[in-house]
Amino acid sequence: MLLGAAVILAPTSLPAQDTTRVKRLEITGDLGFVNTAGNASVTTFNVGDKLIFRSRDSQHIVTQLFALVYGRSDGETVANNWRASGRYEHSLGARVYAFGLLGMDRDRLAGMDRRFEEGLGLTWKAIAGPRTELGLEGGLSLIQERPTSGIDDDFLGGRASAVFRHKLRETASFTQGLEFLPNLERGSDYRINSETALLAALSRRLSFKVAYSIRFDNTPEPGFVTTDRLLTTGLQVTY
Repeated sequence: MLLGAAVILAPTSLPAQDTTRVKRLEITGDLGFVNTAGNASVTTFNVGDKLIFRSRDSQHIVTQLFALVYGRSDGETVANNWRASGRYEHSLGARVYAFGLLGMDRDRLAGMDRRFEEGLGLTWKAIAGPRTELGLEGGLSLIQERPTSGIDDDFLGGRASAVFRHKLRETASFTQGLEFLPNLERGSDYRINSETALLAALSRRLSFKVAYSIRFDNTPEPGFVTTDRLLTTGLQVTY
């Protein structure tokens, strides 16, 4: 984290990027790794990728996401969660997009063996400036859950989210995401996810990333707590 702060605050001579040209294909990969041995044996790593494809006129956007966090301490698994999703967006004009998504996540250490999601909704690019962006979205999803208890649960869910991005300088940016995921059939059953991220460029394609995530489940499985917190640091490569 200190390294990331130093990179952000230090002067840089990296050339300014051309923000007027639409980048049709964008590929981003994340990697973080920690290993200790001796009095304590700990291994943790996080990997992820994000692929975005845009049509020439930006009327059609396809996004693919994957993220994995895994950790072992003294021979026991202490973290093992992953998420994958695919998303298609179609422009309706005036910075409004209709979207469809498919997603899956798994975190057995939080009581969830697997969760599938199929959703539809609308996204509004409320702010789309060269330095600041704000996206708001709402929609409905069909959810199929199988907790570690083995009791399946299918229901209609809602989605409301916001993503704020701000370029602090040419080589550093800040992102804050927040989503509210209610079960529309049971009012007390809802989830809230938040991610705060800071990105600092080390070179044209390589950056240092710090991210802090909070995942809240108001009705967790019996024996599990409501809130998980996750701090990840590592390198990000963009093409």
